[in-house]
Amino acid sequence: MSQQGLAAFLSRVNQEPDLQRQLGRLNAPEAAQMAVPLGYDVRCGDLLRYESRAFAWQLSDAEYDLLARLQRQRRHWWQTCWAIQDSGS
Repeated sequence: MSQQGLAAFLSRVNQEPDLQRQLGRLNAPEAAQMAVPLGYDVRCGDLLRYESRAFAWQLSDAEYDLLARLQRQRRHWWQTCWAIQDSGS
C-alpha cells in the first residue's frame, strides 16, 4: 500500500478540475490505473481503504455501539496483534 502515493495523487486531483471530472467517472481499479501514468503509486486497495476510513469517521459513537451489538462474535485486530499469555496466577 502506498499512502504517500495516494496522498500526492489526491492533492494533485484537488488542484486540477479536469482530473476531478475524469476521476468522478471511474471505479476503483480504473482510478488506480489513471494514477500510475501520472507518476503516482496508487493501487485499488489504497482507494478502497481510504473510502472505508472516510465512511467510518462519519458514524457516531451511538451508531458504532449499535453495530458492535449487532455483529456476530469476532476477534478484533487489537486482540490478535499481541499474543496474550496467561501468567498462570
